[in-house]
This record gives sequence, structure tokens and C-alpha cells, in this order.
Amino acid sequence: MEISGCKVVVTGAAGGIGRAIVQDLLEQGAAKVGLLVRKTEQLEALANELTAQFSEERLVRMHADVREQERLQDVFAKFAQEAGGIDILINNAAILRDGAVCAFSFKGINKYPLKIWRETVDSNLTGSFLRSQLAAEDVIRKRIKGLILEHQLGIASWAGRSSSLWLN
Repeated sequence: MEISGCKVVVTGAAGGIGRAIVQDLLEQGAAKVGLLVRKTEQLEALANELTAQFSEERLVRMHADVREQERLQDVFAKFAQEAGGIDILINNAAILRDGAVCAFSFKGINKYPLKIWRETVDSNLTGSFLRSQLAAEDVIRKRIKGLILEHQLGIASWAGRSSSLWLN
């Protein structure tokens, strides 16, 4: 797919993989890149670093927690308005928490905390669903071709998995 001129949202843009994806998109000529980041200080640091190399006009700061539906709606609407729509969504944001469902130690049996499980599922599954839904809605409304890329670490393994969906 030709990236030049595309309008792309990258979630988890401040992390190692996200940062590399954003850099590559800008180098390939993406017209607008939405930097979706949860922590304000990380978002600003990333934007400042990128504006040293690329035009500020090509960046859209998108501060949101990927688990918060209303906030996601707001930042996606802001991006669509500023950029004129979304061509590509790269779902890169995820959290990975190490731990067994139940493990034995010298102190007894340790159970994986339900609170941490819910945070992981809300971020990696529900958040991904919400972001994909918002991007697909924009693509369908405009009747254009779009691409949603999903990059998540597998829950049951450490191997990275990728999938994509073309929207026509």
C-alpha cells in the first residue's frame, strides 16, 4: 500500500514499536499521523522529538486512554476533522502483564489478580474493538478504502501476532 499522502492513526505511538512505526510513516510521506498516547508527558516528548525532523502540521496529538470509549470518540473525531478522515489505523497499543493464573510459591498459592486481568482485557481486547469500530465507521461513511492493522502480543504466548482488515 502506498503511504504517501495517507492519514494514519497509530495507537501506542510513544512505545518502541509505535515510535518506529510513526517514524517510518512520516519518512514514507504520510500526510497526517495521529499520535494516540495515554500519558501526556510521553505524547509531548514524542511530538517534540518528531517536530525536530518533520513538520508540526503532519502530526495530530491524540491524548486518550484506549479503554475510555467517550474520550476515544472525541480524539478520533478531532483527527478526522483535522486530517479529513482516516485511511489507516494501526492498533499498536497493548499491555502485557506476566503471571500465571495460579502458581505455587514458598508462601503458598498465588492467584493472578482479577483487577490486572480486567485491565489487560479492557486495553488489549475492548480497546482494540473500540478503536477499530471508530476507524471503520469513518471509512464506511466516506466510502473509501481503508486499512486496520492489528499488532498485539498473544495472551497465551510471547510471540507477536499481526492481522489486518481491508475495508471496501
